[in-house]
Amino acid sequence: MTSPLLLRYVARAYAQFFATVMLVVLAVYTVADFGDRLKLYASADWADVAALYGNKMLVMVVQLAPAAMLLAAGAAISSLRQRGELTAMRALGVSPTLVLAPVAAVALALAAGLVAFDELVASPAGDRVDRLQVERFNLWGDYRQFHIPVQWLRVGDHIFQVRGDSGSSAPGPVTIFTVRDDFTLASRLDADRLEHLGDDRWRLVGVRERHFGETSGFSTQLEAERRFAGTTAETFLIRPGRPEQMGLGRLREQLRVRAQAGLPTRRYQLAAHLRFAGPLMGVVAAVLAALLALRPNRKGHLTVALLEGLVVAAGLWGLLVVGKALALAEHVSAAVAAWGPCVLLLLLAGALLFRLERRPA
Repeated sequence: MTSPLLLRYVARAYAQFFATVMLVVLAVYTVADFGDRLKLYASADWADVAALYGNKMLVMVVQLAPAAMLLAAGAAISSLRQRGELTAMRALGVSPTLVLAPVAAVALALAAGLVAFDELVASPAGDRVDRLQVERFNLWGDYRQFHIPVQWLRVGDHIFQVRGDSGSSAPGPVTIFTVRDDFTLASRLDADRLEHLGDDRWRLVGVRERHFGETSGFSTQLEAERRFAGTTAETFLIRPGRPEQMGLGRLREQLRVRAQAGLPTRRYQLAAHLRFAGPLMGVVAAVLAALLALRPNRKGHLTVALLEGLVVAAGLWGLLVVGKALALAEHVSAAVAAWGPCVLLLLLAGALLFRLERRPA
């Protein structure tokens, strides 16, 4: 029977290595990113720079933590081997599975914490990073793609263009194009605001309407009530923002609303899967790194463990990039793109564990 003290010792060693590696990779990222943009920040307010990098580091914790979990696992086991402690454990009959158990337990706890941290801290911080880059440093990037609040959607014979906050209870301004069966334009209606009255009924405020065809004309009304078949109270709850920066509740809402409106949802599906698959990948990768460090007759210690970890991390990153591209191009499902690398690592770890259990240290 393995002593709980021994298991706690291995768990504590792994947790300490994780904290150290996490701090190191965060520092390396921050220094590299800051150095790359130093000319831009030279004339900026340093309070804005500090706010930007404070939020960036919160975001990078989630992105870098799986790699830190991987590197820390290999380093922790290599450290035990280097001090002869691993050899003593194996001499006492401790199997590789028992050595892995505390590493996996700590990694699972870290993964659960990452999911909560992402939901409560990192996602809002990511949104603040985007806004600071635009408002303080004029770095737009792909900000317009996710944050400029203009939405197009088609419901039945009507095509809606909603400007302003489409996620509010009274979206607007809005332009509504009505098309015929041959897709020619029958009418255009502009309104300052839409108010839902129930079912598919809406009140339009500040109405300007044009009709096209044999009975062309133009009319204005202060208010009008219309029915738009197929619409509901949720139809216009399309909110701007990156799916990676949305909380799980809003992400599920946007998946449902966008699917109902016929808008693309693949990126939102991928973000929802990766919210859990990313941290769990760190767990499986940590187990794989620990198993590589447990190999019999293994040469080298900490340096080799770090190199092995970097190779695994690079391979994992490549799989994620390829999977994401294939998912967005709709060649594979979002679930396959998010969970495929995790399953592959799990199979590799299982095969390596099977071999280790059948061979002596």
